Amino acid sequence: MKVIVLLLPLMALLVIGGGVVFLLRILFAGSVTYIKTPTQKNVDATVISKRKQDMMRSSGVYTNYFILFKIGENDSLEFPVGKHIYKKCNSGDRGKLSYKGSIFMSFVLEKDLPPKKETYILNGEVVEK
Repeated sequence: MKVIVLLLPLMALLVIGGGVVFLLRILFAGSVTYIKTPTQKNVDATVISKRKQDMMRSSGVYTNYFILFKIGENDSLEFPVGKHIYKKCNSGDRGKLSYKGSIFMSFVLEKDLPPKKETYILNGEVVEK
């Protein structure tokens, strides 16, 4: 009986210490993940295709939307996107794709981008048009 009474405070201390160590590991893991997060990339891209995936849940049918983008000559990336982006894009659309790792940030259609300015020298002066 005396052994159990002596072990109870020790067990409580171990449980509390384990909880503190567990919380510290969670906080540390989150900060490491944040540090390793890739930088945002902005690239020219073309919409190759898009698809929908319906999923059954207890609350009803839920639809996921995906767009496959062509980047460069041989690279392609597929991202889950929102319904409004899905409806806005069609195969063959070109524009600026922004993404961070595997996370879609935005896609601005070429027609919505501001016009590119041309800079040249005319009679010794720099002219933008």
